[in-house]
Amino acid sequence: MTGDGAQDEQMAILLIKTAPWNLLIAKMLTESGMRDSGLDSSSASHKEAMMMQDLSLDSKFDLLLKTTRENEKKKVEAEERSRAHFLDIKRVEEKSQVDFHELKKAVKVRLPQVEK
Repeated sequence: MTGDGAQDEQMAILLIKTAPWNLLIAKMLTESGMRDSGLDSSSASHKEAMMMQDLSLDSKFDLLLKTTRENEKKKVEAEERSRAHFLDIKRVEEKSQVDFHELKKAVKVRLPQVEK
């Protein structure tokens, strides 16, 4: 794989999670490639066609893996932004509660003076 242990482990987990989909996509890509080239499974040169399809399948699979990695990276970044936004909102709420309690305390202190 890439040589980076953590990234290799994440990729292995991703491949395991998506294995059924990857097999389905690989099958669909192979079948569509055979249709595009005008070949079917009963063709005499089926083995040669499959070898040619392996090359295009590898490139399509590499593109699929690259897209999957990019989407996973975007998902992580979006989660981080969401978490940061949530923490900002929480800080603002805490500050407004403190401000409210200070205002409430100031009003209570002045209230007896106003009633007199």
